[in-house]
Amino acid sequence: MLCHLLVAIAAALFSFSAAVPAPNSNDGAGADLPPIIFVPGTTESKIELELNYPIDLEVWCIQKHAWEVMWPGDGFFNRTDHNPLQALCWENWLNPKYDAKTNTWGDREGVHSRVFDFGKFSSLNQGQYMAMGWTQNGWTLGKNLFAAPWDWRLASPSFGSFYPNLKALVEQVHNQTNQKVSFWAVSGGCQSALAFLHRQSQAWKDEHIAKVAFVSPVWSGTVTAAGTAIAGTNLYPSQPATKQLLKMFEYLGHFPQCLWLTPRAGTDNYTWPESEKIVQTPDRGYSASELGQALTDVGLKHIAEEMASLIVEPDLAKFEAPGVDSLIIYGYEVPTPTRYHWNTSFAGKWPGAASSTEYGSGDGLVPARSSVRSATWQDAQSKLNKQLLHRAFFNQSHAMCTLPFPSAGGDPVCFHQVTSWIVNNTIPPSL
Repeated sequence: MLCHLLVAIAAALFSFSAAVPAPNSNDGAGADLPPIIFVPGTTESKIELELNYPIDLEVWCIQKHAWEVMWPGDGFFNRTDHNPLQALCWENWLNPKYDAKTNTWGDREGVHSRVFDFGKFSSLNQGQYMAMGWTQNGWTLGKNLFAAPWDWRLASPSFGSFYPNLKALVEQVHNQTNQKVSFWAVSGGCQSALAFLHRQSQAWKDEHIAKVAFVSPVWSGTVTAAGTAIAGTNLYPSQPATKQLLKMFEYLGHFPQCLWLTPRAGTDNYTWPESEKIVQTPDRGYSASELGQALTDVGLKHIAEEMASLIVEPDLAKFEAPGVDSLIIYGYEVPTPTRYHWNTSFAGKWPGAASSTEYGSGDGLVPARSSVRSATWQDAQSKLNKQLLHRAFFNQSHAMCTLPFPSAGGDPVCFHQVTSWIVNNTIPPSL
């Protein structure tokens, strides 16, 4: 189903509504504020599925089903919470299928998926609450505040309609407001927004885009994704590892998005060198460049091949500058996984959860070095006369700059500094 990274983000977002008051309606004040398009993080966009499932596959699965929101799977999954077989169906429907000929991912046979309500916060999990920071400070939904959902299971080569949909939304908002548009991207949405900008001409960006705030980006990957690609996430820790559960573990952590965000090997200060092992067993360690071998050693050679195809895709491999004024926000000194240990050697099968974890500086999910990889953009940005700013926030957890409510774990200081930069071009102080 999901890597630990995705589960942790989802859990934080789903608990958000209980920690803040219900949103107030906005009467249109602040209509002259610059328009913002929010590019949400991983797991934040709702996903609908339609099923016309071949009966000769998993016979215990639902064969036909009209369009229904399956992520989050509250309705369906609550009905199957104690039934691993039905949960396996849900896992299988959501897990994209890899096409090696086109090097893309898409729906499995009999499954149709989509995000919906593009431009609206209704497309997001807890969307009304995600918008509150802006609506309580003068922005108005549908006038100068919009959302750009995307299929967070996938990586940039397979985003498909996200690119033309976002371009059309930007042009529509630009024409309606007579102002350039700013993006506020968070977590996995940072990579999505960057991929979109890579596909636009510089002239188009100069005409339509004012600024982009990249909040908690995962530019160089995260060790958390590597550990979960190997071992998955056990949704049923109290149940014995039956054949059906072991089959389910095969799906966990293997969404293209999760594989795309595994640590990137390199020799600079922003990537993982050969000498640094991120996975350790009694007989050997595995560096970022050896993660494919680790997957092979636990019987997941096909997943290693999929990951290898994602490592070389240009959006994060070449990692070209966005060509727009950019502010990168990240947290540090929150304990963040740097290495996973297993007490037994990998033996061609699922190894179980890691026995222990080492930690370093980051935001709890993403190491700080990953988020500051964008420092390599400096020369390219300067040649285009575009800003490139990095601001670090001590003890700030992943993605919390987007939430200005301390009761929900948010960071109001960070939130207001970023909005001030978007509205007034006020340069945030270094903290």
